[in-house]
Formats: sequence, C-alpha cells, structure tokens
Amino acid sequence: MRSSILFAFATLFLLGACNKPKVFTYPDKKDELTNILALPNNAQLQQDVDYAFYALLPFRKDIKVVFTNLSTIPFDEQEPVWYFVPNNTGNWASSEYAEYKQTFSSKKKGQECYLKMHFEGGIIGNGSMRMDIYENSETVTFSKILNW
Repeated sequence: MRSSILFAFATLFLLGACNKPKVFTYPDKKDELTNILALPNNAQLQQDVDYAFYALLPFRKDIKVVFTNLSTIPFDEQEPVWYFVPNNTGNWASSEYAEYKQTFSSKKKGQECYLKMHFEGGIIGNGSMRMDIYENSETVTFSKILNW
C-alpha cells in the first residue's frame, strides 16, 4: 500500500515536470494581450494600452527582470513610467520603483509568471526602458529596449 502511494506521487510529480517547457518561453500573447517579453528589441508600445508581462518557466527554474527607465526628463516633472495592479502579480514579486529601476522576480520556480501592465509618457509624451532578463542566472541572459 505504502509503495503504491509513493509510486502515485512520483508519477504525478514526473507528469507535472514533463508538462513544463524545457526552455524559458515567452508566448506572443496572454489573455489576448501582447506580451512585452516576446517583442523584438526597440519595439514601439502604445501608451495607455494594456500589455502582458508573461513568462513560462522551465521546471525548477526562476527568472528576474530589471526594468530601467531610460527616459530623459526635467528634474521637476513626472517621468514616463509603467503601471500594473500590485495585487495582481501572478507569480511576480516586484520591488519598489527607485533610482529609475524596478525589479520583478518569480516567486515560485517553474511556474507561469503573468502581470498586466501599461505604459504612460508623462509630461514629455513618450518613454523608453531597458529590460535586463536573468534566466535562472546571476548574469544578464539578454536585454531589450522598449519605447512608448
């Protein structure tokens, strides 16, 4: 009896691992929203339009993405930024926005990470950011620039 229960748990564990992607995957869309992680470098986003921030993680792997605001602004004006609903962080843990940066990290390894975001240009009317993506690594796996 005990060995059959252990066999059943092992089988379920392996089946769950087999359903996970073998590599980090960034589908083009999630819930009909364009995924910013799937866009090419220097993509142009529309302001005040919702986008997906979506990654499928391989089994036992984690991800970290650092957003750096590249927009130049006068010191006393509102800067162009990104927005999301904090309680809707779908496996993303987010840091506070500070010194033009914000970090998003997966809470659980091997899980789907999803967040709905949008971008605003502030007073100057447009914005730009660099995303540094760390795929189960302490060094940047790849980077891309997004403009809005």
